[in-house]
Amino acid sequence: MKSKSKSVATPEVTKPLAVITGGAGYVGLRLCRHLLSQGFRVRLFDIRRPPETTKRGSHHASSTLPTFNDYKSMEPYENRMPASAEFIEGDIREALHVETALRDASIVFHIASYGMSGAEALKTDLIHQVNVIGTQNVIDACISCGVQRLVYTSTVNTVFGGRYIDGGDETMPCVDPSSFWDHYSRTKAQAEAMVLQANGRKLFTSTTGALKIKDAADMYKSTGSKSLDNGVRRPVTRRLAAAMAAEAAAVPEMIPSSSLMATVGPITTTPHPMVLHTCAIRPAGIYGPGESRHLPRVVSMVRGGMFKFVFDFPGSKTDWLHVENLVMALSLAGQGLGSEKKHVASGQAYFISDDQPINNFEFFRPFIEGLGYKHPSIRIPYRLVFYVGFLMELLHMALKPLGINFVPLLSRAEVDKCAIMHWFRIDKARRDLGYNPVKIPIEETVAWFLDRGYGAKGADISRARTSCTTVTGQHGGVWKETLSEWMLLLFSFSIMMALVPCMLSLYR
Repeated sequence: MKSKSKSVATPEVTKPLAVITGGAGYVGLRLCRHLLSQGFRVRLFDIRRPPETTKRGSHHASSTLPTFNDYKSMEPYENRMPASAEFIEGDIREALHVETALRDASIVFHIASYGMSGAEALKTDLIHQVNVIGTQNVIDACISCGVQRLVYTSTVNTVFGGRYIDGGDETMPCVDPSSFWDHYSRTKAQAEAMVLQANGRKLFTSTTGALKIKDAADMYKSTGSKSLDNGVRRPVTRRLAAAMAAEAAAVPEMIPSSSLMATVGPITTTPHPMVLHTCAIRPAGIYGPGESRHLPRVVSMVRGGMFKFVFDFPGSKTDWLHVENLVMALSLAGQGLGSEKKHVASGQAYFISDDQPINNFEFFRPFIEGLGYKHPSIRIPYRLVFYVGFLMELLHMALKPLGINFVPLLSRAEVDKCAIMHWFRIDKARRDLGYNPVKIPIEETVAWFLDRGYGAKGADISRARTSCTTVTGQHGGVWKETLSEWMLLLFSFSIMMALVPCMLSLYR
């Protein structure tokens, strides 16, 4: 009996540990399942617990956990955390929480972010704290915990920034931060740069001897060191302070002017035999069954009568990315940071998409018509919609001091993303990572949304599932509907223009 029990499979603890920040989200849970199937132990780190998580293997990073009061579930429907995965509930903005989550990890997939669209995009302070401070916390925890691989989920917006791009690649420079319309893209570009700059940094272990960890922590809490933490001043953990002090001792010019050596005495260090390898994945717009950011918003706008027009430039194209292809790319990027692949991905950024550039509004056509709605047919000038978005942003800023939380229907950044040509080649990801996207029909996504009541009332569901070209006959005549759509547009624009003098008067 005893010999049999000893011959059973390898203990879980010997498997490599992968940590996923933002692990309770749409992408994180799907990546979790994939990594488990690849033989990893998986630890999810997020500010909220995934649906139907078992109590075993779950705990809080601390007893005083701060939360986002307005944090919205990225996947309220079918995602369930596998019982074999571990979960740590914590805040990416808290260094101690992040360090707790990353201990014993061999690879980290940093997916957590905030402020992509909607009401979230208006909370600039929170966006900076999550996307910039949070990313710095992840980098620091990798250094202090000896994590050798870090894969960062960035965005194509770091290079786009409203520019016309027809088949761009990774040789294109990132956009100047001052050129971004939105704070999300600006902070994601910042975070990507921080991650790639961290590539090659030595990993240190805490040392005893003369180094007093508490004194080092107090020192860095009071003075900070811009050369060590990318200009971001923030509280640090004792473990991180020890690693930072060790690195400062190894590179004398990085020691703060107030002299850490005089404060804590001689420092003896033991450098980790490995260094941190980092890379960044730049995914296009994500879609798939259960996606809860882009597609439900489109359905809501169609149902509310707000999706009546297209406003892109004729011939413009953009990229989209099925969630399963994104999971594949993240996994391959992690492998590309390993010694087996000769660290081919170290310090690199990769554009990732389905490799099927398409007009943005045409991409939504089979989805909208598959659900039984009418795809908009009227084209209006891009500039008109752009300035309407700008006016909405001004209106938000004008009403905010009055305590009125007006959320713009569209922003300038969102208008640019919808209308302007920007698609990217994925040759580098194919060559370095072996990434080869799978072509997945959108009927799968349409069927998922149909089964959950997103279809139009009275729509032919069975026909929509097989064709994705269903157009219901519940609307009025074409000319009558077209006239009403133009009247709605003119009425909306008139209201916006009437508000301009009021908004400008508030800034005099």
